[in-house]
Amino acid sequence: MSYEYLIRCQYNDVESLFKSIGDAASENRDVEKKLVDGKMFLKDRSLPSTWSYDVSIKKGSDGVRVVLVGWSFNLYDIFKRAVQGFDIEVLDEDTEEYISIKDLFRIKKGPD
Repeated sequence: MSYEYLIRCQYNDVESLFKSIGDAASENRDVEKKLVDGKMFLKDRSLPSTWSYDVSIKKGSDGVRVVLVGWSFNLYDIFKRAVQGFDIEVLDEDTEEYISIKDLFRIKKGPD
């Protein structure tokens, strides 16, 4: 099962946010990054999953669309570092509520 989210950023700087996520992913040796047809796919090698990716990321006119099928601290850390310096909102498209990056990756403990 997958879960869909929208990360909106002030001034709609979608291109820079997408690039920042890719740059942060490239710095993490435990996460594989693939770019296919304008989408970014991240796979945390430590997660036991039959899916070929844990996170799918796509640029949209209203923000960066994120589809999650796997959660891990590695993936959370990538997004936490990537959004630094951006004024963002994360919309859970199922509940239509705004959540934090920590909530997005189901991180319960530790600092933001």
